[in-house]
Amino acid sequence: MEARKVATNRGWQWVGEGFNLYKMNPGIWILMILIYLAGLLVLSMIPVVGSPLASLLQPVLIAGLMLGCRDLLLGRKLTTAYLFAAFGEHAPQLVAIGGINFICQSVISWLAYNVASDQLKGILSGRVTVDSAVVFLQALNDSRLSIAIAVVLFSVLWMALQFAPALVLFNRISAIQSLKASYHACMLNIVPLSLYGIVLVGLFFVSVFVPIVGPILVFPLVYTTVYMAYTDIFPPQLQNAEPQAGSPTG
Repeated sequence: MEARKVATNRGWQWVGEGFNLYKMNPGIWILMILIYLAGLLVLSMIPVVGSPLASLLQPVLIAGLMLGCRDLLLGRKLTTAYLFAAFGEHAPQLVAIGGINFICQSVISWLAYNVASDQLKGILSGRVTVDSAVVFLQALNDSRLSIAIAVVLFSVLWMALQFAPALVLFNRISAIQSLKASYHACMLNIVPLSLYGIVLVGLFFVSVFVPIVGPILVFPLVYTTVYMAYTDIFPPQLQNAEPQAGSPTG
């Protein structure tokens, strides 16, 4: 699946377009996000299997949100059923994305932890009590390599995951192909995506001044903006496609 390079200003325009999509039915978007976050939180609390299970299911739920974005733009009614709409034909590949994500996160975390200084390891494990900011900053300074490894590898992973669920759902490609295509698209559009990220982080920063409620109100933008970026970077746009079998309106 070939991605195209877009103009830098598309980064902040995705946020505006995503907001327009969000405000078409803000109540349902917020409700879906609350169900999504609560479900993942409850799953992650299950001993041993909780975190892996949450990671496996997350791309399936995200794909459902992507399908909701498309159908809402087509004038179809958005309901909470869209959150679960991708549990069908494409679920195995979406679950595979979740599995790859969990394994990669585990490996990166293990690697970064083992390269970190003993002091930072102690702080992270709870064995060392931080009694001043100086101690914590010194631990971070001594773990510069660990932090660099984590930042670089998690950034690569984020780029591979950014458009993967949408690519599996709409472009009908495998998990591996979608991760490769997403990474390539992000590298090709690193400047507009950086601008997009700065704007989105800025919105979240402002939202924390209204505790709990603020971030919840902003959170749907994460998914509506990703959808707008996906349709921009991966032409032809797929909003005019017929509903798939998994669509609640199909």
